[in-house]
Amino acid sequence: MRTLSLVDCIELKFSGNILKNAICFGDCDNDGLNELILGNSSGELAIFRDERCICASSELGTIAALAVGDLLNIGRNVLVVVNIEGWCHIFDVETEINSYQKQDEVDGPLQCLPIDYCLIWPFHSQRIPPNTKTLHVGDINQDGLTEMIVGLTDRVLRTYQWRIEPQSDYPDDKHLSKSDEREDDTKSDISEAYEGRLIGLNKWEFANQIGSVALHKVDQVCSIIVGQPGGTVTQISERKRPASIGTNVASAGSTLFADNETLSGSQNSKPPSSQDHVSVIRNESPSDNILIQYHPLDVKHMQNPNISTEVTGNVVSSDGKECHSYGVATVDGTIIIARDNVIERSVQVDNQILSLHQVNGKVLACSWNGDTYLIDRKDEVRFHFEDSVAAFVAGSYAMQDDNFTSEHKLFNRNCLVYVTFQERVYVYPVDIPCK
Repeated sequence: MRTLSLVDCIELKFSGNILKNAICFGDCDNDGLNELILGNSSGELAIFRDERCICASSELGTIAALAVGDLLNIGRNVLVVVNIEGWCHIFDVETEINSYQKQDEVDGPLQCLPIDYCLIWPFHSQRIPPNTKTLHVGDINQDGLTEMIVGLTDRVLRTYQWRIEPQSDYPDDKHLSKSDEREDDTKSDISEAYEGRLIGLNKWEFANQIGSVALHKVDQVCSIIVGQPGGTVTQISERKRPASIGTNVASAGSTLFADNETLSGSQNSKPPSSQDHVSVIRNESPSDNILIQYHPLDVKHMQNPNISTEVTGNVVSSDGKECHSYGVATVDGTIIIARDNVIERSVQVDNQILSLHQVNGKVLACSWNGDTYLIDRKDEVRFHFEDSVAAFVAGSYAMQDDNFTSEHKLFNRNCLVYVTFQERVYVYPVDIPCK
């Protein structure tokens, strides 16, 4: 295995404990450049571009997961923040920045940040079931509309969709938080599309704990892949043709369940609660159009039901032409690239894996002790980060180009981001060739 040395690095100023999935990349202000979003256990949120914090918020609860995407289905991204207490906060970062006024002084929990940033608040806050672990935004039922996919620590996976509905029907929802501190003209800028709420679509309950969740797009069809203990994977996708759901899921020990009543977008629909009645998926249920596939990935030393599994989608396949494969990693250090039930590549490392991502179709795995592995269908590269890691993310981030003379010109560059237990955030630009 080759060793890679990374020299260039920037350190971002953001304190507090950051949970594993409370970090992500995304173009939350719709300018074509990706920001880095961080949230800590004290309810503080910060959005960084290059070395500078451009937006911040607070009083959001213990932030568990973040995601960026066109959740409102209006052609522009919003930022979604979910805390472990069950509050989902949605931010319109683009509008907030456009109405930005420089903060002259900072009091309270955000003293750790520079004063030159935009203080933002969510335009919508809504209760969903607590104990969120993972969060994604994408169109997983091929209806042309974006859904929010939430994985919970109690073995449940849920999907939601934004619907325009009268807010008087839901007195518990909060719109335009901190509205008493806003100007009237700011309120009038909120379009009709924002006067809606999240409606529950589907719920699946697993027999074992969810390790991680990822989106996997093949031939324009997006599916959900769920990491299950022992290096096994469950894939949930739109059914391409009528067929009965197989029984192999139950026999393999990863039984899935679904709501008897899928919540519609009617005026009387209420968000799902943790006490929803569940039953085994049947053909007569509202989930007839959903195909559930179980991939056991028969590797003997991975068949430990107590080993947590990380997954990532859209990895370059063995033919090197399409990103139809997916990555799987177990806590005991097994990293594989697979397609359906076929293992295309398997690598064993000596460290426990914390997080798994893909960049340009290649698998990036980070261990708790800082060792990071870049693996594709024919090569392996290791980079050692000199500290223990609390959270890790890899992806495209807006930074200055070393070969560009202008100080203000930013480009999306592939980066590795490490959050340490000493409350430090390090960003390393890295050259990862496209497939």
